[in-house]
Amino acid sequence: VAFHPNCNYVATGSCDRTVRLWDLNTGSSVRFFTGHKGAIYSLAFSPDGRYLASSGVDKRILVWDLAEGTLLTELKGHTDTVYSMRFSRDGNMLASGGVDSCVKLWNAHAICNPDDEDDEANSENRTSSKSETLEV
Repeated sequence: VAFHPNCNYVATGSCDRTVRLWDLNTGSSVRFFTGHKGAIYSLAFSPDGRYLASSGVDKRILVWDLAEGTLLTELKGHTDTVYSMRFSRDGNMLASGGVDSCVKLWNAHAICNPDDEDDEANSENRTSSKSETLEV
């Protein structure tokens, strides 16, 4: 479960492999995301509230564009369940950790801004294997 940083929304992930965005004022589901291949254990909103990252048993991190209601990208690199994620305060990095005893640092700025021409490595950083790994 994760609260949206700017609005009255909460995101939930579950064993049925779905992510849902709920309006707390009405109690209704306003977005429904599918794509995971197993239970979802962690959710993280970007600081600006435009993106939601989800992770779990399938070893992947999926980043969703909330305004469009679509999958922005898939991040691969963990070798086991991903239990924890957090965007940096400035939104430029996404950290993830899991059962594989690794913390991965992803370039969230490049991932969430695919049309940013100022970032030469942008297209390379959006690929699924680009991360920095810290062994823990």
